[in-house]
Amino acid sequence: MGELSKGRFATVFVALLAGMFVSAIDQMVVTTLSLSIVRDLGAGPGDAGWLVTTYLLASTAAMPLSGKIADLYGRKATYLGAMGLFVAGSLGAVLSGNLAMLAVMRGIQGVGGGALVTATFAVLADLVPPRDRGKYQGGFGAVFASSALLGPVVGGFFADGHRMFGLVLDWHAVFALNIPLGLLAILVNAMSLPRSKRAARRSLDLIGAALLVAGVCALLLGAQRSSVWLDAGGVVVLGAFVWWELRAAEPILPMRLFRDRTFSGLNAGSLLLGLAVTGVLVYLTVYVQLAQGVTPTQAGLSLLPLSLGMVAASTVAGLLATKLGRFRPFVLVGAPIATLGMVLLSTLDVDTSIGTVRAYALLVGVGAGLMQQMFVLGVQNSARAEDLGVATASTTFFRTLGGSLGAAVFGAIFAGRTGGSTEPAVTVTAMTTVFLTAAALGAVIFVVTFLVPDRPLRELDQESLALAELGLGAE
Repeated sequence: MGELSKGRFATVFVALLAGMFVSAIDQMVVTTLSLSIVRDLGAGPGDAGWLVTTYLLASTAAMPLSGKIADLYGRKATYLGAMGLFVAGSLGAVLSGNLAMLAVMRGIQGVGGGALVTATFAVLADLVPPRDRGKYQGGFGAVFASSALLGPVVGGFFADGHRMFGLVLDWHAVFALNIPLGLLAILVNAMSLPRSKRAARRSLDLIGAALLVAGVCALLLGAQRSSVWLDAGGVVVLGAFVWWELRAAEPILPMRLFRDRTFSGLNAGSLLLGLAVTGVLVYLTVYVQLAQGVTPTQAGLSLLPLSLGMVAASTVAGLLATKLGRFRPFVLVGAPIATLGMVLLSTLDVDTSIGTVRAYALLVGVGAGLMQQMFVLGVQNSARAEDLGVATASTTFFRTLGGSLGAAVFGAIFAGRTGGSTEPAVTVTAMTTVFLTAAALGAVIFVVTFLVPDRPLRELDQESLALAELGLGAE
C-alpha cells in the first residue's frame, strides 16, 4: 500500500479495531447466550454447543484460505468481503426461526470472522513496517482481552430480556447490533484504504482449499465430539492436503515456508500457546468453582488478572519491540514466566486463597501476552511480501487450532483423573495434572523458540521496496 497521512491512517486503524471488536465480542456474547437461544428456538440444552462449534469450525478453516486470497486479490477486497460475510451472517441470524438455520448463519459469520482476523493483520502489515508494527498490534491484543471480559457481562444483560424503547433486547438484538457497526466499518475502510495494483498471479488452489477445509473441520469436530474416527479422518485428509500442496502451482499454504526456521518455529509456538492457555482458561474456572465453591461470576473474575496481564504485557512488548527492533527476546522471557505461573497453579489446593490464585493467573497472562503478538510479528518479518497474507494467516490459524484442540485434550486429562467425581480433593488432584501438562507445553515453547534465529525487524524502506516491485497492494 502507499503511505497514508496520519489522519487517514488513524481513521483506518480505529475502523480496523472496531471491526475486530465487533467480531470478537460477538463470539463471547453468543457463548454466554447459547443456552437461552436454543431454549427460545425450542431445542434442548445439548444443542447449545452447535452455535459455538459451527462458528469455530468455519472461522478456523477460513483463516489460511483468506490469507491466500489476500495475497492474490488484495487486502482491501479481502477485508471488505470478510466484513460483508460477517454482516450477512448476522442478518441471517436475526431472521432465523429454527436452530438449523441459525447454525448455518453462524457458519457464515465464522467464515467472515476468520477471514476478518487474517485480513485485518495483513492490512496492518502493509501499512506499517515490521519494526513499528508491534505497538499497533498491541491494540488488537487489548481488543481480544476486553471482548473476553465484556462478553459475558453483555451476554448476561441480553439474557435477562431488558426492554428499551418498547423493544425486548434478547438474542436477536445481539446479532442486529452487528449489522450497522459492520456496515460502518465497511464504509470507512472502503473510503479510506488506498487502491494499488494486485498481485500478477490470480489462480486459486480450489482442491487444496477443499482438502484443508474438510481436514480441519473433521479434526476439530472429532476433538469436540471425542470421535476417534473423525480425528483419524481429519489427519488423513490433512496429509492429503500436504501432499497436494507440494505439487500445486499456487498452493494455499506453501510448504516451502516451513523450511524457514522462523516460520516453522514461531507457528509451532503459536499452536502450543493456544493449547496451554486454553487449558488454564477453562480449568482455572472449574477449579475455583468445584474446589473452592465460588459462584460462576466469582469464577469469571478469577480470570481478570490473566486477561489484564495479557493486555498490559502485549502492549508493553509491542512498544519495546518497536524501540529495540527485536521480537525474539520477548518470547524467550514470556515463555518462562507463563511456565512458572502454570507450575504455581499446579500447587493449588482447597485452602489456597483466591488472591494467590489471581497472582498465579497474572503470571500466566503476562507471559502469554509477551509472546502472543510477537509470534505474528516474527512470522510477518520473515515472510516475503508476496507471502505476507498467508504468513499472517498461518500464525492465527495455528493458535486457534491449538486452542480448539486444547479444550479436548485437557478435557480428556481432567475426565481421566476425576472419573466423573466432583469432590474438591479429586478436583485438586486433576488440576495438578492439567496445569503441569500446560507448564510442560510452556517449556517446549521456550525450547522451540530458542532455536528461532534472532532476526532484526525490518525497516520501512525494505518493506516498501519489496511491495513496490511486486505491485502488491490493498485493493
